[in-house]
Amino acid sequence: MNNLRQINTILYRLKRNYSCDVKLRNRISSEVNRETGVLDMSYEALDIRAIVLPAKAVSSFVYDLSYVAANRNFTYGGFFGSHTRTVIVDGIDLVDGFLVKEKTEVIFEESVHVLKDFHPTATNRSFLLTVTTLSSLEKVDE
Repeated sequence: MNNLRQINTILYRLKRNYSCDVKLRNRISSEVNRETGVLDMSYEALDIRAIVLPAKAVSSFVYDLSYVAANRNFTYGGFFGSHTRTVIVDGIDLVDGFLVKEKTEVIFEESVHVLKDFHPTATNRSFLLTVTTLSSLEKVDE
């Protein structure tokens, strides 16, 4: 029981120092209007206060598939920047019906972050989410 009290204390302190308004959303359905071509997506969303730790920025390079597959001379490729962060969600903040899944998106600082990794802590008291986003993505208005 002492360990759970210590986890609660650590979560409380982290929430006071590193908390941020975060929106978690799961896609419920998506439909394409065949006449106009507009994609209509509906989401299940949850606004919470979560612990957002500092970002790790990495510049990456990806080769074109023809280079990798055929081992030819370099044809195409590109650099892109990705930011990886750890977000800690307090289990109390999650509503009973909301589930964190592989396709859950985390929105904060006007950016959509995709879930890479998900770990529940002891007794599902909190959840460690590793999220990533590209630096070149457009800002969202959520």
